[in-house]
Amino acid sequence: MKNLTVFAITLISGFLISCKDDIAESPTGSIVGTVADMTTGEPVPTVSVNLDPGGISTLTGNDGNYMFEDLNAGTYSISLVKEGYKPAEKTIEVVAGDYANGYILIERIPATVTVDRNSLDFGDGTEVNSLSFNIVNSGYEDLEWTIEYECEWISRIKDTEGTLQYGKTQTIVVFIDRNLLLPGHNETVVVVRTSNGSSDLRVTAIGADRDDVIVNMTETGSVMMNSAEVYGLLVNEGIPRYNELGFVFSDEPEPVLENSYASVTVGTTFASGDTFGSPVESLASGTTYHVRAYAKNSNGVFYSSNELTFHTVGKYSEIMSENVSDIDYLTGEATFNATVVDPGIPAFTEKGFCWSTSSSPTVDDEKVRVSGTSAGHFSTRVSNLDLQRDYYVRPYLIQNGNVIYGDVMSFNTVSDAPSLTTSSVTDLTATSAVFNAYISNSGTPEYTERGFCWSGTRSVPSLEDNKIRVQGSGEGNYSTEVDDLDYNSSYYVRAYVIQNERAFYGNVVSFTTSLVPTEISTGQVSEIGTNEAVFNGEISEVGDPRCSQYGFCYSATTDRPTINDKRVTKYGGIKGRISIDVDNLESGTTYYVRAYAIQEGQPVYGETVVFTTSELPSVVTLSPTEIEPVDMGGGLYLYYSARFNGNVTSSGDPSYTSKGFAYGTTRDPSATADNSVTVSGRGEGKYSAVVSNLTANRTYYVRAWVKAESGYVYGESIQFSTF
Repeated sequence: MKNLTVFAITLISGFLISCKDDIAESPTGSIVGTVADMTTGEPVPTVSVNLDPGGISTLTGNDGNYMFEDLNAGTYSISLVKEGYKPAEKTIEVVAGDYANGYILIERIPATVTVDRNSLDFGDGTEVNSLSFNIVNSGYEDLEWTIEYECEWISRIKDTEGTLQYGKTQTIVVFIDRNLLLPGHNETVVVVRTSNGSSDLRVTAIGADRDDVIVNMTETGSVMMNSAEVYGLLVNEGIPRYNELGFVFSDEPEPVLENSYASVTVGTTFASGDTFGSPVESLASGTTYHVRAYAKNSNGVFYSSNELTFHTVGKYSEIMSENVSDIDYLTGEATFNATVVDPGIPAFTEKGFCWSTSSSPTVDDEKVRVSGTSAGHFSTRVSNLDLQRDYYVRPYLIQNGNVIYGDVMSFNTVSDAPSLTTSSVTDLTATSAVFNAYISNSGTPEYTERGFCWSGTRSVPSLEDNKIRVQGSGEGNYSTEVDDLDYNSSYYVRAYVIQNERAFYGNVVSFTTSLVPTEISTGQVSEIGTNEAVFNGEISEVGDPRCSQYGFCYSATTDRPTINDKRVTKYGGIKGRISIDVDNLESGTTYYVRAYAIQEGQPVYGETVVFTTSELPSVVTLSPTEIEPVDMGGGLYLYYSARFNGNVTSSGDPSYTSKGFAYGTTRDPSATADNSVTVSGRGEGKYSAVVSNLTANRTYYVRAWVKAESGYVYGESIQFSTF
């Protein structure tokens, strides 16, 4: 460094001596100097040199030299300014007819990485889970940097370390997990650290309110050898709402998910105050189980404060039905018979018979209890049976709270029953039908009522379902028309007569009402833009029953989209053309679309139509080159010129119409609000333009642009200076 300094002083001294004779007779003086780096001693170019008094400014050349001429004798102050260096000043005495030595050393500012903002605020919006900030190296050398933070709800930072080149900027993205936020205000600090110092960034977010999920056990039931039923109560859904609900089982008290024998879930459709339950399978026989209800949300797992116990069956009780005997058709009495084959483990606690005029009697119907809890035959005499009736009876045992039935045995107290046949249904429409029957025997005494009964759910309808009475008596055919039936539905019908207050039935006949299907077609997509289009179609037949809604379903991944993909919907159904405006489409993307209508809860589709949205062009801003001062004459450089550079990486579809550059002193200049220059030509590839109206000693930003049908598309903003 000493040799460089001596060399610079020698040059200046030589210059002063060589020029001394030229200015010996001059009434004014001059300042000739060099600006050098205090650390390296090397000349520093493009330093802004300001003279006071006089208000004259100049820039050092590539050799670090500068000069002020024709100065009146006196004392002057010279101040130096250059980005990356500390400001410097020097006082110089100018003598008439002589050159003053203006050699000055300036000191570099230590390099450091800074953050372009003080804080990141994620707010309370659940959709905001990532924000970014920039780190800037405004020094004179490349710097290694790291990011430090200690915060559970910051899930990830991209990136956390690296090397940032001089004058460059890098974007850092912070991701948070809102499920880990505490209710209310949350705040932490992220530190960007280098060997030359650090910068702090405050990160804040608002956490949602939270509340525990509360569940209780209510009961167990239907405990069998390898299964049971369990029930609970959802007291409070929690905040955030629970995302899993169920039961946990163990052969030890206070079961939890981590040490459970088994667990079952019941879905997430239950609200506060609802009872929920589930069957449990694959249990071990003869085992005592403990069960608790549980629920999960992002706050954790919550168990019922109470638990219930139950004991599975070790061996089922077994019972065998026997024929009904000693039927008295005059008094209405009969003897029921059965045998206990095996008492079971644990043994049954009750036995008896149940009977009814329905085909599947239960203990909720008529029943009689018989004493005893051991194996073997048992029977009982039953009286007060109705005459002229068909009856069904079966024995039962109660083991571990479960009812175990034997086979159903049938008998009757009928002496001369009527006989009838249900004929085929005729004159079917979408909502009506004609029922037909034939009576071959009126019975003794003769029936007092006849008609039909039908059901859409039960395959063996009875008078407890829908019925219609038909006037008339005696033997022969009879029929009646029934309307108000449901569209496209299956039904079961049978004829009946009533004799002595007892119903007798014919055979079951099934039929199905008709349906007129909705017909819909897909038309060509119109008004296709970058992110929007108009879907078109036509409903040529609204159907019977009418379609309840219509619309369009569309997808970019399958050529046969359904209503389970993206869709737009309108309600109702009118014959004719249909169309719906659709936005939020992806640019430059091929979509498949089908018109659809909903009839009786089922979708009806038109054919698939393909279209492609417009694609925006893409442009990249390249670094400016040839940044040079413009000589205004007399060594005055008030303006700079620069070459702007860009690259069109995609012309778009349809292609852009023009291209150029926007520049100015704001960070993101626009072609409409700031300076702009247009460059001729189209298509992809690099392009450039030279501007010469840049003011010296300014920081500028430039962005390449292309103009598409939908507006301007910009490249990234690049910073440069005219120092």
